[in-house]
Amino acid sequence: MFGKKNLGKTLKSQAKRLGACDKGLDNLERLNEQELINRYVHFIDFAISAQFPSNDFIKENFSEELLHHNNIYVDSFVERRNARQIVVIQGKSNGNLYYDGYNTADVYVRHDSDIVIDCTRMSKIFISVYDNAKVKVIQRDGASVYV
Repeated sequence: MFGKKNLGKTLKSQAKRLGACDKGLDNLERLNEQELINRYVHFIDFAISAQFPSNDFIKENFSEELLHHNNIYVDSFVERRNARQIVVIQGKSNGNLYYDGYNTADVYVRHDSDIVIDCTRMSKIFISVYDNAKVKVIQRDGASVYV
């Protein structure tokens, strides 16, 4: 595992090689683990298109507890109700997401993940599916789902 001091520096070097924008690279070497995750989520489009960082890198350098707290699942079982804002499911993850009420979310499902997303009662969910991922959507009771 990289020392916390080197983690941001390592990510910055790799991201720069992959063509990350200056805004995404700004002060990356000074960020703590939570701030690095915030940056990852904020620039999720770049992360997905560049396949950056790798699943192995994420699992080796960030605790599963911290990743799950931030709705990021890598090679994990997922069982969440009303996970808010952005949810990233990648690697060989599987499980279920449930949304109800007036909850909204952007869900990114990647790699070889296999997920069921059950949406009910006016929830509004945006789902992006990549690679070989499989998503089964259950939509009922006025829920809006966009894949």
